Amino acid sequence: GIPVKVASEWNEVQSAAAKKIAWSSLMWLLCHEHADPIPVKEVHATKAGLLKQLVEEIHPALTILANESGTVEGSSMDTVAEVMDYLESYSMSINGGNVVPSK
Repeated sequence: GIPVKVASEWNEVQSAAAKKIAWSSLMWLLCHEHADPIPVKEVHATKAGLLKQLVEEIHPALTILANESGTVEGSSMDTVAEVMDYLESYSMSINGGNVVPSK
């Protein structure tokens, strides 16, 4: 199932929300890139390089979203590698990655 972690601080909630926004947006984009959608596990298997490029591109925005003050200073956002790990872990926790985000 989908892992649950109880946040002890507000910045943990903001960081988790930013990563979930990244998952929702990027997985939908890459799953629906062509006429026949693919499941998220296939995105990780065949489009990991493109996914990483997209995470690198949006990472500054995620960092700002994860910070209560709306700046990059003092943010608790994970590194690009950690975000990538989260995206794959979250994907695989949903029916073994055999899901396609809905439109």
